[in-house]
Amino acid sequence: MSNAPLLYLPNSVKPSGEWARKSPPKPLHKKPSKKWLKHLEAFGRKVGVSAGGYMDDLSAQQKAIWLCRLCRHKFDYKRAHYFYEKNMRVRGKCDGCREFDVDSHLFIHESTIHAPGEMNRHGHVWTPR
Repeated sequence: MSNAPLLYLPNSVKPSGEWARKSPPKPLHKKPSKKWLKHLEAFGRKVGVSAGGYMDDLSAQQKAIWLCRLCRHKFDYKRAHYFYEKNMRVRGKCDGCREFDVDSHLFIHESTIHAPGEMNRHGHVWTPR
C-alpha cells in the first residue's frame, strides 16, 4: 500500500466528476530489465554441442577463451596457439562447462599479442608483462 493518507468521505458527500485518483509519478530514469541485460551477454555454447567442438570453433575464430579451474587442463593452449598468463584471472561463465566462476583462467590467441617494444599493428590488443 502507499504511504499517502486515505481520504474517507461520509455517505452523504460524493466526489465531483473531475475528481480522479492521483497517478504515481513517472520514474526519471528507467532501469534496464534483467532480461535485456542478459540479452547483451554472449550466449556461449548451445545445448547439444560438445565442449571440445565449441573450443575448436572458438580457436578457429581466434577468440579469447575463459575456462574454470576444472576445465583448464582439458584445453591444450600451446597446440591451439594460445597464450596463458598464470597470474591473470577473470570472472565469468566457463566456455567448457557453462558454470559461473569468479576465478576463471583467460586464454588469448597469439595473433592478438605483440612483444614489448615491438611496433603495434592493427589487430594487436594485448601486451604481456
